[in-house]
Amino acid sequence: MKKLITLFIFLLFTTFLFSQENTIKISPKSLNSWSSILIKAEKKGMYYLIIKDSKGKQILKKEVNISNKKIFAFKNNFKNYKKGNYSFQLIQNDSIISKIDIEKIKE
Repeated sequence: MKKLITLFIFLLFTTFLFSQENTIKISPKSLNSWSSILIKAEKKGMYYLIIKDSKGKQILKKEVNISNKKIFAFKNNFKNYKKGNYSFQLIQNDSIISKIDIEKIKE
């Protein structure tokens, strides 16, 4: 199982390294209790990841420092999030530079 997870993370990072845009990737594609979040930015610097629920209420604001590798990865526990749609926004200098919508299927 660990080899499979390592391979999956490697493939995700490889995809990120060869793309030249600001992106947010969530794995798995629907929120589970624990999900991985990968952020790739074109430029290094300070960013914010903001998660909002379907009503626009801010659920999480995380400061993200993108270094020389231009990739930031972390795991987040979504167990206490209600079923529904969530918006993930990557913000720099008060501008949204990347956004994705993800669904949480189970409570």
